[in-house]
Parts: sequence; C-alpha cells; structure tokens
Amino acid sequence: MKTSLTSVAVLLTLLAGPANAAFIGDYDLAKWIKAVNGNGLITTNTAADSVTLVSANGGPGGPTARNQDFTVTAAASGLVKFDWAFSTADALPSRDPFGWLLNGVFTQLTNNTGGRNQSAVYSFNVQAGDIFGFRAASTTSRNGAATTVITNFSGPTAVPLPATAWLMVAPMMALLRKRKATTV
Repeated sequence: MKTSLTSVAVLLTLLAGPANAAFIGDYDLAKWIKAVNGNGLITTNTAADSVTLVSANGGPGGPTARNQDFTVTAAASGLVKFDWAFSTADALPSRDPFGWLLNGVFTQLTNNTGGRNQSAVYSFNVQAGDIFGFRAASTTSRNGAATTVITNFSGPTAVPLPATAWLMVAPMMALLRKRKATTV
C-alpha cells in the first residue's frame, strides 16, 4: 500500500512540473530590477507585454561604456525564452550590443556585422535562484542609441499541485483498497 501511495505521489508531482509565464506572476514587471546607466532607458508595457531597452548615447563625461540592465531572480529551474528585435542609429552595431545576463555574465546576441536591424528568438537555461535578464550595452555612448524590444517572454515557474489533481487520489485510493481486500 505504501508503495502504491508513493507511486501516486510521484505521478502527481510529475504532472505538476514547471510551467511558463509571461511578465506576470513570478516574473511580474514590478519584480524586475532596472539598472539605468547614463541616459539610457528601460520601459515596460504591460498592455503589449513587452520591455524596451535603449542604450546610452551622448551622456556626460565623453565616450564611456554604459549598460542598461533589466534583471530578475529565477523562480524555478528551466528554460527562459523570448523574442528580441534590435535597431540602432549607429553605423556600427558593435558599439551598442544587446544580449542576456546570467549571474552577472553578459552573452551578446547581436551580430557585430549583422546590420542595423536584427531580430531572433532565443532561449537559455537557468537554475532556481539565478539572477538573469537583459542588457543594452553601449561601448562609446556616442553615434546613436540602439533600441531593443523584448516580447513573448517566458520563464520557468514553480507550479503548486492543482487542487483538482488531488481529486484523482480518492478514486485511486478506493481502487487500491478494493484490490487489497480481494487479494487478502
């Protein structure tokens, strides 16, 4: 009987598994941290479910590298997925790279020779508790800003066992009891 109950518990746990959420719940826009450096900009649009990062340009202190970071803590282990669309006024996209962050490590997504307009769908894995997010960098803060729009975001979310899943346990338990009574 204990083995059967353990099997049922394992089955229900597997059914619950991780789920994905947009900029809601564990990844509600209010939970993200904006680190704006120089005259860059990070804007959120809950109606369009998007985030826009604009790199710094022409800020005080002359040509200086400045980053705009938008980060959050991973609620669970799993896949982070998003669409991104990048455009820059700078003649050299390499001056305003866009990419993602994982525990402070930047991974560039834009192609330095890929032109002023670039876009893709991208995904990467995180562990629960990792700090991840996005960066609009500027190596010079000159020659025009870059704008990147992030849409269709999803991240791993720990999902509690739904109340309806427990309704499966009662019939299974009755079946197990009946089975045990007939075998004794």
